[in-house]
Amino acid sequence: MERRDFLQSLSVGSALLLSSGLRNAVGQPPRNTDGNPFAVAARAADRLKRKATHMTLRDAGLVLKMWFVETDNDVMLLWQPTDLGGPYPGGTVAINNPRVTLRGEDGTIVDLDLLPDNFGGTPKRVSGVEAYRRVRGIQMARLPWTCHFAAKAGRYQVTTSCQIADLSSGKKVSVSREVGRLTVTRDCLKCRPAPINELAITEPDRKMIESAPVFNVAGETLNENHPAKVFASALDDACRDIDEWGSCPWGTESRPEKRLDPSRWNAHERSMGFYLTPLSYAFRATGRADYYRHALYCQQKITGNIWPATWGGYCCSYFFMHEVDSLLHAGIQAQGVLDFYQVTGDRTVLEPTYRQFKRWPRDQKNNVLTNEINPMGQETHPGLVYNQVTFGLRTIWQLGRIFDDPSMMDYAKTGFAKLLLPDMHPDGYWVYGRGGKLSTHYDLLQKSLLGDILWDPQWRKQPGVLDCALRGARFCVANVTKPGEGELIWDQDYGSEKTIALALGKAGMASSMLAPLVAAGHDEFRKPLVETMRFIYNRRKDSSIGDFWRSSWMMYSVLGPLFRVAQQLPDVLRSV
Repeated sequence: MERRDFLQSLSVGSALLLSSGLRNAVGQPPRNTDGNPFAVAARAADRLKRKATHMTLRDAGLVLKMWFVETDNDVMLLWQPTDLGGPYPGGTVAINNPRVTLRGEDGTIVDLDLLPDNFGGTPKRVSGVEAYRRVRGIQMARLPWTCHFAAKAGRYQVTTSCQIADLSSGKKVSVSREVGRLTVTRDCLKCRPAPINELAITEPDRKMIESAPVFNVAGETLNENHPAKVFASALDDACRDIDEWGSCPWGTESRPEKRLDPSRWNAHERSMGFYLTPLSYAFRATGRADYYRHALYCQQKITGNIWPATWGGYCCSYFFMHEVDSLLHAGIQAQGVLDFYQVTGDRTVLEPTYRQFKRWPRDQKNNVLTNEINPMGQETHPGLVYNQVTFGLRTIWQLGRIFDDPSMMDYAKTGFAKLLLPDMHPDGYWVYGRGGKLSTHYDLLQKSLLGDILWDPQWRKQPGVLDCALRGARFCVANVTKPGEGELIWDQDYGSEKTIALALGKAGMASSMLAPLVAAGHDEFRKPLVETMRFIYNRRKDSSIGDFWRSSWMMYSVLGPLFRVAQQLPDVLRSV
């Protein structure tokens, strides 16, 4: 679909159009009336030139608001629990299996299941933040959800039914109640299939998409070697997965047999973070509205699930389990949001993440952030895992620079200087954690994270940083690879279907490590970088890996670095 046609399809009844205030309010208290659900429904109705009919169900700690708006083809229902034992993000109440039934005066019945089978687990559930710690389900959201349905012209009795469960007391109440009357002015029978949790697109979003810059490679817009073309099918498959599942159906795994069970899980925010980086870069490279739309969905899902923790800081969602908050998962999600910020330049999308890392507990003995914490803010994983530490310190540095917070930037420098750099093995590698053994996968992950900050000249001037990066790159090129025909294979056991995926993941991480060194003038790594990218490029259509490209981990570790190289080192891309 052409970009103009796609934008038109967003604006004519097929998407929920919001004010700019809502994006600033995701995961935060609204700053103005533009961010509240009434304004959301009013603006959607105004855009569609229709009247919105408002109805409310109140019972047992639940406030469920609904708005019905006629579109050109069908009827759009916007619905949102605005109180689940407390305002957003809610309290101890959960709403199970919510339904809306319309009974027409002519006997017509329209029955709407508000949560599809893969939305929130069994029973299908939306819960407040305190209940959310105890049950599987989807969390109360700042954004209203939508669904579209067909209806003949006429007058309808509207009944809402659900089970309201107070997870603090165990009390459950089944409710079925008429909430109002709806008049449909004309036959609206051309209902289109649409995701229940349809994405909100703001007017500023639309304007930015229309004027999105598309960077050129050697004077050619997206030549055939550009990642946006080479791996377009993988990106498009990822978009379809987000539409269908609300997240990556394979989680972070590189193995299709690990596909998530949709009856148990909804969104997987770590996967959202993995997806967000390549989608953000892909939008910057192409200006395609669908890449932006899906990146925005991932960003909203992540920042909408950062909320105050019992220990006084802010925790994030990973797999809907909150008894342990991991710096690894928080770092992955934060990096995705930081990459999305590079697209929009809107610092407000980073504010929840900034607060989260500003208040993250710190291991004072080792001058680094705590790896994993329980709801009381206590360390639950005392072994120092180096890639987790680097995720945290890299994020602290980037947020400190963007928010002009010298204390955060200084803390990151101190953590590197006092822990990470001295703990590198003299041969040029990090073990998994103190007292652990060498794992080339995690060593490469650690070095790819270090490579990400080496693009900044300030870091290359930090004592010991560049020396560690050079020794680390030399160790990996000499010990983790084997030569192919004009390519560098990043796995000495390469051959089986499983190791192809692992080798590609390692190659992607390696490009993150090598590229900033090449950019800084260390030409000894130019040939390894070109041959690494050639190895990835030559496997783009390998039938033996197929669905591996849809793995969120592969998208992050391979496509994200390739887009970065394409942007920063186009001459390397031309050599592939």
